[in-house]
Amino acid sequence: MKIMTVMTAAMLLFPGTYQTGTLQEDEIIEAANKHVPEECEYVQMEKDDGYWEVEFICDRDEYEVTLTDTGKVIEVEFEAEESRSTSFVISETEAESIISEKFTDTEITSLRRKEDDEDGCLYKIRFESDAYRGKAEINAGTGMITEYEIRYLQTDRKEKSASFSTFHSVEPKRYCVLSIC
Repeated sequence: MKIMTVMTAAMLLFPGTYQTGTLQEDEIIEAANKHVPEECEYVQMEKDDGYWEVEFICDRDEYEVTLTDTGKVIEVEFEAEESRSTSFVISETEAESIISEKFTDTEITSLRRKEDDEDGCLYKIRFESDAYRGKAEINAGTGMITEYEIRYLQTDRKEKSASFSTFHSVEPKRYCVLSIC
């Protein structure tokens, strides 16, 4: 009881000095930065629905990392600036290999071909591992990953401190197939 009284008094006398596991904004940015390639530049951050959304840009490619106040990563999204393809140059097997190389230790759960006037030809792929579930789009002409979204699982059993170290050294690759880029 005495300890609680001292802590309460300290919190009232010195507001802002008592930490409850909540990171400061610069620490949130630093935690998010670990989940994007090193050359990315910080753009902005905002709080939405209780989570921090931190945006980065690399060339014209965009990343958004969603974190809790404690710095735990909930989601990483990537979107590349890429022209659309008008034909399927790479095969479904090659598309699966591209995802398996980028996101190691994952299992492909679905693959779908998509062709329309707006997006062109692409593969939509869903995959999962013990730490996260993801989905990605691959340009069917170039083999480039044009978008992905990773959602980390929240259970302690599957949480492996789901850091970006698996992906950090593997940046979005621009694959050239048959010298088409």
